[in-house]
Amino acid sequence: MRGAERRIRARLALQRRTADMGLLDALCEGSFVHQHDASVLFFPWGALGPGYRVPDAARAARLRRSMRGILAAGLLAVPAATLLAAASGRLAPALWLASATSAAGCLCLVLLPRGLERSAERLCAAGGRARIAAALGAGRARRLSSGLCLLGIACLALAAATSGGELLSAASGTAFAAAALSWALSRG
Repeated sequence: MRGAERRIRARLALQRRTADMGLLDALCEGSFVHQHDASVLFFPWGALGPGYRVPDAARAARLRRSMRGILAAGLLAVPAATLLAAASGRLAPALWLASATSAAGCLCLVLLPRGLERSAERLCAAGGRARIAAALGAGRARRLSSGLCLLGIACLALAAATSGGELLSAASGTAFAAAALSWALSRG
């Protein structure tokens, strides 16, 4: 009886923790694995790199905040580079911005696990995607995908109607890429 009660409490705690997650928090879930012994493994490079044992909840919270910042910078770099290319009419400044953002993100990912014990366990990509999809929720991911597709179609229609719309064409491409990503996440 006590074991069943403990499992129910753990499931309810997990639901409360994931119910109010934003997009960045849900994306961070792919990098953290909660073990049965209440410890946490952190995979800064996802399935491409090693995992690290996080010693306490405070350090895990700091790592989550850092990962949210890195993800936000990476997600904002794509539209910012698109806007820069469209505004300047040249591709070079956009490539410099994307390169600088990528280099800074990689440097941050290298520095994040400093002082953490390396784990022998590996992360599988499907498991990471499943955790992100569960944290995001299938319905929310589908709505996000549908909204981004509509945005992409609207941008393409405006680009066709205004006969010059490099910016609108680029925005539609970005929206369609984001829609494909959110659709893939909704599939688990």
